[in-house]
Amino acid sequence: MANLNPTKSISLRTLSVTVLILGIVTFLIGFEQLFIQGTYLKLINNYLHFVVWFNFLSGIVYLVTGYGIWHVKPWAVYLSLLIVVFSIIVLAALGVHMFIDGQFRVWQIIEMGIKVLIWSLILIFISKKFGLKGWA
Repeated sequence: MANLNPTKSISLRTLSVTVLILGIVTFLIGFEQLFIQGTYLKLINNYLHFVVWFNFLSGIVYLVTGYGIWHVKPWAVYLSLLIVVFSIIVLAALGVHMFIDGQFRVWQIIEMGIKVLIWSLILIFISKKFGLKGWA
């Protein structure tokens, strides 16, 4: 049977809930921007589509990672690493797109930079809390 005992660490609980909320918000915003005809439909032409798709899909990964942090699963560290790596790749692609095409939104660059920073800090924190050797 699966281990359903959540962590007793208040800091990990808080981080887990924060990551879950971030995942829900990221997923819902991406979903609305991509699929719902509403206020964002007219604005989506102002977005770089690959960034919107990345944010939408990463929201799902955030939810799984939040679950893993709550249950102190080592794979949550690996998912956090994947989030950091792919966020850096998307940020680099955004930079390349900016120089080639010239069209970009400053807030998307700032948002991706903040995402890399936050997830790097989460990665360092949970790798230490989980006691994984060879990490931060």
